[in-house]
Amino acid sequence: MPVPPAALDKTKWLLVTASMAASIPLYVAVAFFVGSQGLPPSDGGPGPALRIIFYVVAFGLLSSAFVVMPSVKGPGEAALLPTRQQFLAKSLLSTALAEAAAIMGLVLFFLERKIVDIALLSGCALFLIALHVIPNGLSYWAALSNMESPGSSTTPG
Repeated sequence: MPVPPAALDKTKWLLVTASMAASIPLYVAVAFFVGSQGLPPSDGGPGPALRIIFYVVAFGLLSSAFVVMPSVKGPGEAALLPTRQQFLAKSLLSTALAEAAAIMGLVLFFLERKIVDIALLSGCALFLIALHVIPNGLSYWAALSNMESPGSSTTPG
């Protein structure tokens, strides 16, 4: 019996989102490893202006990730669901933007060797993925499966 396309798309979404989210703790592990080596920060560090710019850009990325991710409240909004391809694109873009903020924390760590940079930005990225991207994604796939059940007449995607 063939697997429905929506189930394949859900599997792809779960696999890619989980992989991208799992890479963030690896960035922190790299920072701890490098930090335990006792290497000095790069010459002079980035300075306060560049540090502020990094944080503004990183929080801009996190804000964009929040806005880009489609919000699905429940099965009552089935008529408003994006197509599967639209959802996949926006959801994965949202996850990538959150991961980019964590990478900015890693770069700041390499420049100054302050663990707070990677901890704060990685924590915010994981928080966003865990409390916004994944719950909305699971709600989307549940609403989509309700729409595609035998009693429904339309399917997005």
